[in-house]
Amino acid sequence: MRLLNSHTLDFEEFSGPSVPEYAILSHTWGGEEVVYQDMRSSMPQWRLKYKYKAGWEKIRNCARQARRDGLRYVWVDTCCIDKSSSAELQESINSMYRWYQNAKVCYAYLSDADVRAGGGEEGQHGDDEPLRFRRCRWFTRGFTLQELLAPRSVVFFARDWTPLGDRAGLAALVASITGIGEEYLVRGGGNDSLLHRASVACRMSWAAGRETTRGEDAAYCLLGIFGIHMPLLYGEGIAGAFRRLQEEIMRATGDTSILAWGHRSRNPGSQASGGGYLASSPLDFMHCARVADYAFSGVPRISFGVSQHGLEATLPVYEDPNFALAYAVLNCADGVGPRDYYTAPATPEGAVARRPLLAVPLCCAGDGDFVRAGGFAPVELDDSVLLRGVAPVRRLCVKRGGGYREHGSDRRRVYLKRWSFPGFDEAAVYPPPNSFNPEFVVGWWKRVRRRRGGPFEFFVHFVESGDASRRQQQQQQQRRPRNGLLLLVTVPFSASNKTAEHPPDGDGDSGSGGAICRLARVPADLGLLRMQELMANADLREQLDYCHELEEGDNGGGYRTGDVAALELDFRYWNWNLPGYSETHRFAGLRNEPSTLKWPQCLVENPGYFARHEETT
Repeated sequence: MRLLNSHTLDFEEFSGPSVPEYAILSHTWGGEEVVYQDMRSSMPQWRLKYKYKAGWEKIRNCARQARRDGLRYVWVDTCCIDKSSSAELQESINSMYRWYQNAKVCYAYLSDADVRAGGGEEGQHGDDEPLRFRRCRWFTRGFTLQELLAPRSVVFFARDWTPLGDRAGLAALVASITGIGEEYLVRGGGNDSLLHRASVACRMSWAAGRETTRGEDAAYCLLGIFGIHMPLLYGEGIAGAFRRLQEEIMRATGDTSILAWGHRSRNPGSQASGGGYLASSPLDFMHCARVADYAFSGVPRISFGVSQHGLEATLPVYEDPNFALAYAVLNCADGVGPRDYYTAPATPEGAVARRPLLAVPLCCAGDGDFVRAGGFAPVELDDSVLLRGVAPVRRLCVKRGGGYREHGSDRRRVYLKRWSFPGFDEAAVYPPPNSFNPEFVVGWWKRVRRRRGGPFEFFVHFVESGDASRRQQQQQQQRRPRNGLLLLVTVPFSASNKTAEHPPDGDGDSGSGGAICRLARVPADLGLLRMQELMANADLREQLDYCHELEEGDNGGGYRTGDVAALELDFRYWNWNLPGYSETHRFAGLRNEPSTLKWPQCLVENPGYFARHEETT
């Protein structure tokens, strides 16, 4: 290990147990950094141009701070690594986490934090200090993530090297900026056992949105956080580097949360770049900060491995009775989700269903193989699927490569473009949407192989938003579930025989005419399994006939004054005669309070279902 003497600023080499105590610098690179070749120059002292670089002041101030702390040596990545040697660069990146972990103290230099702008004294924060601290570029870089977590002690310094505080004292502020739990900032420094208690998906979420100069470094900067060592292959791109990282993690750990990427995301990754069952970048784990390992006596442990064919796994598989989808159940759950989870009755085995498990949607690829369904985010399945035995353990192979593609010529799409239910938020949809677009809330598509296709139905489940928190608290005190709304949309999706010269006229052949939108009152914790059971009832539409039906208005008229429920559905379809045809339909109604809505008969006639929701956790 090459260190700088804090008194002479000369290099000294150490190895093994002979390495002395040292301080280490964490910073963001600028345009005038002093590199190893500069300081190894044989020029006379008065001709050393690097001492006029901006980066030299950073090294001098780091050494000065180390002398104040009684440390004889410092390590600075800009000049202590010979980056012209690929072997030394590879060794350094694989060892860097350990070097930061073994340091006596880490100086985190925030070059864009100016305490003088806030008017505060040294060590004190002005009123806008947290805001300036939050905007520092240091929190957006990839390698600074391990530099924040690995050392035993981290002290932050402003541009003029005024101390701002240490990691433990600023834990709450740093946690709000980075999304890292406070316990990892207060007690996690140098403590690998505590750090590795966080799931793989959780640790990946800490890196989501961070930037690196080279794409491959988005994967290489995470090696130490996962305890992984692997060759560095610059030129393979972020897709190849991040794929290799995930495969190494899967070989080293049995944490299935690595497959939970895309959770709560509107755009769950790119199948082509991610390798099918793998994520394409840490960004796919952005909403996985609270995903945690979850297992009890009724959940079998999962085993998986990587082969030349893809992901070889032995895990529970639940098959959707309504659609050609299967769900691979993982040993993880959203640990602190926004929903209120309800306790189910004890099973004969004595186990209790406590929290939905995450499950990955799969499509059959033939010969018993599967592919991860393209565009589908992981869904939450009540763990009763395991207790009831409807998700048997199977050995399967999830293939590499692009997502599932179904061949056919005619495509019908329906998008929930906009909706307005004051006091309610979208909680779940069924079937899981398989077409994502930032312009729309959710979207589905269906291929039509016959001239007259059957109707297509989807649910959207809404729950009371935070505006009704007082009413929610009162209901929880009375041990009753919160209000929820169920929107059932029935779309004909019949195949059109129109031509471009005779566009659809809304007579039912366009694939969208005659759509019906019904609203009903349902429990707020209506889960995916129950929605599937409702969808499986052939007479569901008849049971909802007496429920509130939204009225369809003309395309230009908008919504009536006083409407509580309003939505826009965008219908699109494509065939060789009419490529890219679309039309928008508006629906509105429900001018009374949503609480006046009726309950569907399929729920009212099943009182045992409500008894399960009376007992809240």
